[in-house]
Amino acid sequence: MPTYSDPTSDAAETADATRGLAHAIHDLHRPEVMPGIVGDLLATTRHLRETLDALARAHVHYIDRASTDAGDLKTGEAHACATADALDEAVTLIDDVEARLDWASTHAHLIAWQPALAPEPQWLSVVFLQGQDADDVLALIDEEGEAAAVGHLQNFDYGTETTDAALSNGYVYATPPTTALATSVRGEDYTMVYDRALGHVGLYRTFTPDPDDALDTTDPPTQAPERAAHVPGAPRPVIKPAPRQAPTGHAPTDQPGASRRDASWFEHPGVAAVKQSRGLGR
Repeated sequence: MPTYSDPTSDAAETADATRGLAHAIHDLHRPEVMPGIVGDLLATTRHLRETLDALARAHVHYIDRASTDAGDLKTGEAHACATADALDEAVTLIDDVEARLDWASTHAHLIAWQPALAPEPQWLSVVFLQGQDADDVLALIDEEGEAAAVGHLQNFDYGTETTDAALSNGYVYATPPTTALATSVRGEDYTMVYDRALGHVGLYRTFTPDPDDALDTTDPPTQAPERAAHVPGAPRPVIKPAPRQAPTGHAPTDQPGASRRDASWFEHPGVAAVKQSRGLGR
């Protein structure tokens, strides 16, 4: 807090606050606050101008006490005069800075910043099965229906861990990847995609990413692999299937086949006129 009476303390606090602002401005994510910051900096510049002017006059006022460490009064007076002259020049330069900031503040307050657009919902890969694991799910579809298969595959969804793994590995899509002969079964939060001809089954969960994680939806959607072998950019297969009886959305804890640490997939790797008065009353 400013003391209004201790210039040494207030000068140190001003330097610290300015340093803090320089760091904080790099993390500014709300452009609507910028007009206020520009206005505050304009006021700061005006007070800085007054401070420099007062310091220049103080060096002249106390010039009879100026000396060097060796007691040379004449040289001390010369240094005091040079300091006062330099501060006067700084005041002249601050006049120009103040005018520019006043102009900037005028324009900044005329900007109506619009809220950021919320990222579009996207899809992340929960699990991708092929081979015998996919055959087991396809058999489940035939025996108990698609809803049962979706419920079974949801057992692979470990919430935040699955989301982090998908973001880390790039298994995030604007729409669930599919093939020409694939069948998509879409629910409220999940979509199952299976292709009997190619022998693979995948489950995808919708989520709304942070702006930094959002995909560029202008790119074409990622396609599912055309063959059972892994294709870069497509979900890697999870080798072990989840037990059918595990609670939906939770990791089964008593079956080795549904380990959370399956290394094959779950690996975690933005102008007014210049005031000429130099009084300290502003």
